[in-house]
Amino acid sequence: MMRLLHILFFITILISCKKQDVGSIQAVESKMKNQQIFKLYSEQVKDTFKIFVGLPEKIDSLAGTLYPVVYLLDANFYFNMVYEMLIKYNEVGLIRPLILIGIGYDDLHTMDSLRCRDYTYPQALADYKMATSGGAKIFLEFLKDELIPIIEKKYSVDTFKRILMGHSLGGYFTIFALLHDLSQNEVFFNGYVAASPSCHYNNNYILETYKQSHFISNNQTNLFVAFGGLEDQEDPEVIRSETVLNTLDGLLKHKINYNSSLFSNLGHMETAMPGFYKGLQSILEVE
Repeated sequence: MMRLLHILFFITILISCKKQDVGSIQAVESKMKNQQIFKLYSEQVKDTFKIFVGLPEKIDSLAGTLYPVVYLLDANFYFNMVYEMLIKYNEVGLIRPLILIGIGYDDLHTMDSLRCRDYTYPQALADYKMATSGGAKIFLEFLKDELIPIIEKKYSVDTFKRILMGHSLGGYFTIFALLHDLSQNEVFFNGYVAASPSCHYNNNYILETYKQSHFISNNQTNLFVAFGGLEDQEDPEVIRSETVLNTLDGLLKHKINYNSSLFSNLGHMETAMPGFYKGLQSILEVE
C-alpha cells in the first residue's frame, strides 16, 4: 500500500504548484487550454484542496451539452496523464467527451501524508505507522456537500453520470464510497472505477464489511475493478488480487453492474492508466 507514496517523489511529470492564501474558493492560473485550477477550503475536512478541471476540447462549440463528470483522486499525480489520455482517446472515438475533476493537495509532499488521512477508514492499525488516517467519511462528505455542488453549478455536467475514480489507496476510498452508498440505498455516483484498490488495509476491513452488509439490487450503479497479475509477487503477504476480484464478484454481481480485469503482466504501479481507461470505457459506452 505504501509503494505509491514512495514512488511519487521520483516522477516529475506533474504541473507546477504555487502556494496561495487559504480561502473559500481561489482561482489559480492554468496555462493549459481547457484546464482550470482553483483552491477550495472544506469546512468538513478543515483543510484546503487544489481542484483541477479538464474540459472537453470542443466544449465551446457544443453549448447545451451535458457531460459525464469524473472525479479523480490523487490528482497531483494523475490528472495530467488522465486528461491527455481522455483527449487522445476521444479524438479516435474510443471514449466519449467528459469533464475531468481532479481532487488534489497543495503539492506532492502534502499529498503523500494527507491521502492517508482522507482515503482510509477506519483509523489505521498501529502496524501501518500512519501519522493520520481514518477520515474517509468526512472526505466523502466534502465531495458530496461542498465540491460537487460547486462543479454542477459552474459546469455543464450530467448529474446522472457522476463517476468516482482512484488507484491504490484512492481505489480503496472508491470501494469505500460505493459501500457507503449501497448501505444507504443511495445512487450518488453511478460509476466507480478502482484500480488496484488497497483492500488489505486494516486486515481486509473493507471486504469483511461488504460480506456483512445486505444491499438492495441497483442496476443504476456500476463498478469496475482492476488489478495487475504481478501484484501478488510484489507483496505476497497481502490478500491475493484474484481473491479480491472473486469476492467482489460473488457479493455484487447480482446487485449492481460489476466488471473487472486482471492485467496479467502488470504490477501495482502499472495498473492505474489501463484500469482507468477500461473502467471508463465500460461505464461510458461510446454512443
